[in-house]
Order: sequence, then structure tokens, then C-alpha cells
Amino acid sequence: MDKTIKLFSYGTLYQSGIQVSEFGQRFTVDADLDYVEEWDIIKVKMDGYNHSVAVEGDKKCIIMGAIVHIPEDLIDKVDKYEGGAYKRIGVITKCGNDCQMYVKR
Repeated sequence: MDKTIKLFSYGTLYQSGIQVSEFGQRFTVDADLDYVEEWDIIKVKMDGYNHSVAVEGDKKCIIMGAIVHIPEDLIDKVDKYEGGAYKRIGVITKCGNDCQMYVKR
């Protein structure tokens, strides 16, 4: 079986339509939602559009999202899709998932 990278997605990457149009396939998405604590969402303008981006928050902040399993051979393409304003970091979700998440660079 091909190796995948667990990605906590709070935006478009868990949408099957985006997955197919941008990457030519559907990714496995965990059925249950998950949460990342001490992070918040802000809006930033990139390429003329507003985008949601995670930034460190206080202890009361929490982001809801989904765990998406990205095939390892597509992670560079996903990085390009996310763009230069984001970087990928490791996080542990409230449900205990050790995964990656895109945050403000």
C-alpha cells in the first residue's frame, strides 16, 4: 500500500471536488471531525482572494477540521496548491492524531 501523510485540513483540502480538480483523485478523509487547540483562523488576502490561515492563538482557541490522507508522492503538489503564505508543521490533534497542518508562514 502506498504511504500517506496525515494532514489536518480546516479548509478546501477535505472537499472531494477540490481533490479531484486539483490532484486528479480523491483522498481518504476520516469520517469524524477533529480539533487542534491553541490555534486560531484569520483571513489573509492572497492573489486578490481572501484565504483562511491558521495562526497561533491562546489556550481558548480551537480549530475544527478533518484528517485527510495525502499520498506521499503528491505532498509537493499539495504544498504548491497551498501557496507560499503557508508552511506545513507537525501537530497533535485533540483526538490524538499525529499529523501535519498548514499554518501562516
